[in-house]
Amino acid sequence: MNNFKIFIEKLSAERISKYLLLNGWKQQGLIYNNKVLQFVTSDEKESLLLPVDKSFMDYNFAMYRAISIMAEYEKVSIKSLFNKLINPSSDILKWRVSDEDTMNGAIPFISMEHNIEFIKDMLSSTCLDILSPSQYHTKLYTKEVQSQITKYKFGQTEIGSYILNVLCPLGYYQYKLFDPTVGELPLSRKINLHLIRNINTLQRSAQEKSQESRDCISEGKISVNFLNSLTSLYDENKNAELSIEADWNLSIPVAEEFSSYVILDPKFSEEIALIAEEFTPKTEQNVVKSFYGKIVNIGAEAEIDNRVMVDIKVATIGENLKTITINASLNYSQYFSIVDTAFQTGSDVKVTGITSSTAKSVKIKDATIELLT
Repeated sequence: MNNFKIFIEKLSAERISKYLLLNGWKQQGLIYNNKVLQFVTSDEKESLLLPVDKSFMDYNFAMYRAISIMAEYEKVSIKSLFNKLINPSSDILKWRVSDEDTMNGAIPFISMEHNIEFIKDMLSSTCLDILSPSQYHTKLYTKEVQSQITKYKFGQTEIGSYILNVLCPLGYYQYKLFDPTVGELPLSRKINLHLIRNINTLQRSAQEKSQESRDCISEGKISVNFLNSLTSLYDENKNAELSIEADWNLSIPVAEEFSSYVILDPKFSEEIALIAEEFTPKTEQNVVKSFYGKIVNIGAEAEIDNRVMVDIKVATIGENLKTITINASLNYSQYFSIVDTAFQTGSDVKVTGITSSTAKSVKIKDATIELLT
């Protein structure tokens, strides 16, 4: 029992009482100078004594004994029941990636990093679609979104694929079911329902070549931000099978029929990306802008004598402190030495030129480049 003292200290008699009532136990009254509550099961085959006053003699032992009886009745371990009582309830979204790299239950670090970032974007955009419906969110990580996303956690994997188990907190909702003022589902449950429903809607609309996706965006039900995060996930996993399965917490009532599983099909990526581009607010085009960053890739004609331009990709920081890639074309004879030096040494550069932007890329023509020291 000593190992469980720290858990007992985190529990209140009120929470355990509500849990017992929710699970069919009946309260019989107070005894021992109103310091202990009596409970019996609905079939009256099992009973327990729950101390409600910490001044009660042997409080820790009495509490441990009560939880032991509960665990035995539910046919679960004591540790498992402590876990359920102490921690807030959660839905679990299982993002499963299956390809050659994940057959041993592992995933390349860079791929995992990208997937986590895109999943975070998708959850965040869905959250904002619920809290502040709009075709396009100029700022995704608002204070409210950050407050919600910081509550999420990751779980473990399984052999044969890599599963990112995202624990979506519902709070201590199961202990509020007797409060008549509770009518709203927890935000995490709303996000999960919207996320799976939105993916199904977008993929079905793309499959059927219907207007449904465009109607949802026009009405502010799904944002362009959500579409962009979805296409990023498609692109990252184009050679893998990616699916989402929701393991719903059953303590939250289900008031409607809804899907709990969806496969993300990359064949819809192009169509959904076009719709996102169509609804993205148009930025000022063909204006001279400067960007600062590092060269991450160089491209030019294979034959040196035929080289007129050199194409570079520059990594820089964009909105929401995210890395974006700038594509620029430079005069080969004039700038290649600077490009080569910056690329080999990892030096920062300043790229300036006529800029055009789309939802997923920035291009610069007639560019110039400076080596920063």
